[in-house]
Amino acid sequence: MNRAKLLKALEALNTAVAGKPILAEQGCYRIKGKTLRASDGVSLVQAELDEDTGLDCTVPASHLYKLIKGLGNPDVMLTVTEDNKLAVKTDKVRGRYALEAGPGMLDDLDFAVDTWADCPDGLKSGVAKCRFAASKDSSRQVYCGVLVKGDSVLASDGIRIACLKAKVQLSEQPVILSADAAALLDRKATEIKQWGVKGGSVYFKADGVIYGCRNVVGNYTDKVWAFLTKSDTLDKRLTFPAIARDVIVRHMDQMTEVLEMDREGEVKVDGKTMIVHSTDGVRYDLEEELELATPLDVPVRLKAHPACLADILTTTKEMRYADGVIFVAFVTETAAGEFRYLTTVERPKA
Repeated sequence: MNRAKLLKALEALNTAVAGKPILAEQGCYRIKGKTLRASDGVSLVQAELDEDTGLDCTVPASHLYKLIKGLGNPDVMLTVTEDNKLAVKTDKVRGRYALEAGPGMLDDLDFAVDTWADCPDGLKSGVAKCRFAASKDSSRQVYCGVLVKGDSVLASDGIRIACLKAKVQLSEQPVILSADAAALLDRKATEIKQWGVKGGSVYFKADGVIYGCRNVVGNYTDKVWAFLTKSDTLDKRLTFPAIARDVIVRHMDQMTEVLEMDREGEVKVDGKTMIVHSTDGVRYDLEEELELATPLDVPVRLKAHPACLADILTTTKEMRYADGVIFVAFVTETAAGEFRYLTTVERPKA
């Protein structure tokens, strides 16, 4: 069979293979005819090949994937031996891998979504922009997810709120995507064409692949929507310097890839002075000072993820605020719809 096509399918499955599985199957590939599956108990993936493997087996993922990836041959032969091993053969390579007993949980996974809908840019863009505002604290439960409701995508950790109001309807019923589902949609946005919801899971369909993730159960408080409405009343404006985005990007570039989603930068404004600061707490500490054209009458300090703030400053340099209000807002118009980012600010004494 074609090695490149098999490798592409295995790479899709790897998003749902557990690194330290509680159950053995959660670290395996289930291969049955043209269908390949994997699940770590939270995420699930099904890939369809265009040729029949002739197999019906469950094999630990890690070693098999590394071998298939490392082979230079265009074709590879997979068979199950009489002593119940998966044999991998090319003209010069012979590998044998122990199989897990089956069938099991991977056969019971449900990928039969009743109704698929096109996955619009409003959903993809909204999730990409809003997921930075979701909580990283697992005890916050619903606030770790990204809410899709009507024409809106929203996330909030109680300190900041990010919301994109799309130009099209996104979901008839409220759906709260888990952090894994939001990250998957963001990462695979160009590949994913359709999406659907069934039971307690959301599914995304790409070419020959279906990705699934368990949804977050719960409800966002109505106060979140009230804050968004109140942001329309902010009557004062502060314009960031033209070079502010370049400065923010410089801080973003300092962050390690592994910790990117967990790190925030700090922006302090006092009079005509703006200070941008970020650190990973170990390897670097960076602070830059900018001068504002007009002074801010009340000192403020806010935190934001550099990637999110850099994205905002691409389309607007204007921060909205008001006397006595504990948050500031950035409002931008994008191709997908209107995006609002609200964040609580500290008001240190001048």
